[in-house]
Amino acid sequence: MAKYRKKPVVIEAFKYGVDGWPDWFHDKVNTNEIITRRGDESSGPFDHSQNSWCEISTLEGVMKGDYGDYIIQGVKGEVYPCKPDIFEATYEVVEDEITQEQWHAVMDNAKFMLEEYKKIPTGMFGAINIANAISRYENGERTKELYEELKSIE
Repeated sequence: MAKYRKKPVVIEAFKYGVDGWPDWFHDKVNTNEIITRRGDESSGPFDHSQNSWCEISTLEGVMKGDYGDYIIQGVKGEVYPCKPDIFEATYEVVEDEITQEQWHAVMDNAKFMLEEYKKIPTGMFGAINIANAISRYENGERTKELYEELKSIE
């Protein structure tokens, strides 16, 4: 029998009843593709209750998302629930990635700032910080750290 590996894809998700609802979830509630339920009527309609769940219409039928389950929006906009243990074994947080274009813009800006700071006698401290940052990161590694460091110097 052949074996298969899941392709790395980026999804959006939130913990039902714990996190705020993203816009895509609100949209599905507004179109009745998702019905929200609460077992206790003592709290307000927007209160987080551990006795709450949602019913999500999917191609496979209606699926129930309980309090604390992750609600996922897949790559094609499909929405479905996932138990926390399965979600945490399958997914990891995606850090914001910096594109090559952003990287080149940051480096160009840093080099320009370096030259400008060198022209100002009181700007030498900033020039030293920029030069140090460029020399540490110019090999292209740790681009996010450079990006954040240069943003703080500006």
